[in-house]
Amino acid sequence: DINLNDTLQDVNRKVQAMEKSSIDETHSIVNLHALDQAVDLIITSHKIVIFGVGSSGLVGKELEYQLIKIKKDINCHFDAHISRNIVSTLSKNDLIIIISHSGETPECVELLKLAESLKVPSIAITKMGQSQLSLLANIVLHTTSMEHASRLIPIRSKISQISVINMLLTNLFIRKYDKHLFQQTQSREKRKYPNHK
Repeated sequence: DINLNDTLQDVNRKVQAMEKSSIDETHSIVNLHALDQAVDLIITSHKIVIFGVGSSGLVGKELEYQLIKIKKDINCHFDAHISRNIVSTLSKNDLIIIISHSGETPECVELLKLAESLKVPSIAITKMGQSQLSLLANIVLHTTSMEHASRLIPIRSKISQISVINMLLTNLFIRKYDKHLFQQTQSREKRKYPNHK
C-alpha cells in the first residue's frame, strides 16, 4: 500500500508495481473464448452503446473513440437517462457494453436489465467473481478483483479495464484491417512525417 509518508520515489515504485501486477493478472484470467465472441459481436453489431460510471465511463470513452476509427455507429454517454433512451431503441442486431469494476453499479444493472428485456446482446467488463452484471450479460470479460471499491485512486481496476479493451481493440483491428484502413494509416504517417521516405 501507498503511505502518506512515502517519498516520491517510493510512490512511483509502488504505482509501477500495481500497474504491472494488474496487467499480468488481467492477462492470466482472460477467457479467450469470451474475448473471441466479444470481437465477433462488435464486428457484426449495427449500433453499439457503451456505459460506465466514473473512471469506468472514461475507459468507455476511450473504447468509443477507438471504435469510431473503424466506422462503428457508437454512443458512450455519462448520463444514464440518455443511455437508457438510446438503449430502448436497440434491437437484437445491436450491442450494449457495460463497464463496471464492482459489477453492482445500479445504473449499469438497470441498463443491462433493459437490454435483456429487448433481447439486445450484451458484454460486461467487470471484476472476477459473481455479480449482477456477470449474471445478466451474454458475454463477460473479467478484470482484476484485487482493488477495494472505496479506494480513492482506482489504479488497479482502471489499468485492468484498459488492458481488456486493448486486447479487444487489437484483435478487432486485425480482423477489420483492410485496404481502406491501410491507406488511412499511410496517409496519417505522410501528414506526420512529410519528408520521410
